[in-house]
Amino acid sequence: MRSEAACYAGPFRIEPVRVLARRELRDPEGQSLQVALEVAWEPRLKPISLVQRMEDLRVVDEKGEELPLDDTQAELEVAGGEATAIELILPLELPPRRVQEIASLKGRLTAMIPGKVETFTFDDVMNVRNVTKKAAGVAVTVSQVRKNNELWEVRMRVRFDRAGGALQSHRGWILDNEAFLQDADGKKILYDTTEVTGQSEDEVGLAFLFFLDDPPEGCRFVYKTPATIVATAFDYEIKGVKLP
Repeated sequence: MRSEAACYAGPFRIEPVRVLARRELRDPEGQSLQVALEVAWEPRLKPISLVQRMEDLRVVDEKGEELPLDDTQAELEVAGGEATAIELILPLELPPRRVQEIASLKGRLTAMIPGKVETFTFDDVMNVRNVTKKAAGVAVTVSQVRKNNELWEVRMRVRFDRAGGALQSHRGWILDNEAFLQDADGKKILYDTTEVTGQSEDEVGLAFLFFLDDPPEGCRFVYKTPATIVATAFDYEIKGVKLP
């Protein structure tokens, strides 16, 4: 049964699903209150990540008094990807026993949302050297194809005009982009493993490794990636959350 306290913020549905109060009898400093929110979205959206800065959160009780947060400098981040919902846990200080409910919880979610997926095709990949192709706000460069012990390696770079932090090392979405070889008959040849060869604010280097019996002569290399990454903020407000 869905809560009546759920709200909508742009393409997101935000619903309180759990409140957990902890009171340490031996350690007064160990008291806390956690509010778990389920953030759901349409499958077509596929946000890379969602961020709630604690300084953008304001929580008040039924008397209109503000409830203190556990750490106003913290940034809570959860990955999106192929999921259609995530759980975001907000850490608050445990309020006095007289407080019966959270009358209002206002926050701001910043969603990192990928734009339209573009397809980059490099024909006769064995003869490709430092070829760059561009679309919208992204450039894909295949530097070379070479033998790497028992594997064949396609080395490439992806550079965004404005990545907006989307390529930070803890965000691994770029490794989920589709990439494959395609032979003259149109058959897909999937890579066996991939490596990150370099990373900066707006660019990442990748190596795709294929176990092949023969060199990929006459094959094309196909890579798909969102052309833009947009960070968009959504304000939300949840009302009437009863405390345990």
